Amino acid sequence: MGHKGWSTVGHFPLCRVHIIAPIKQLHGFFESLKSFVAVITAVMKTNDEICVDFLKSNGSQFILPEEKDRATVHSNDVLMLLPSPSLCGGTKRTSEHLSFPIDLASYL
Repeated sequence: MGHKGWSTVGHFPLCRVHIIAPIKQLHGFFESLKSFVAVITAVMKTNDEICVDFLKSNGSQFILPEEKDRATVHSNDVLMLLPSPSLCGGTKRTSEHLSFPIDLASYL
């Protein structure tokens, strides 16, 4: 996305994240790009970066984990802003689960 004025606290971006993981057997590293759904918690003054809390995926539903997974993400790594989610409701356990009215299978 990468343009000024695109982000607001509380919106849900789909973020591209560069993952570097060690591979013990090869004594090296594995690099990949993965996409994660997050919620914006702050917008930096330059508006080129946002602070996010990543959501935990449970199939097509998402939840904000008890232990926060926070990061700063550059606006160029935001693939899209997702439409407002709906609460899945039902039981106490699922009352905090979020569902987005968009198929994210090809991104995650």
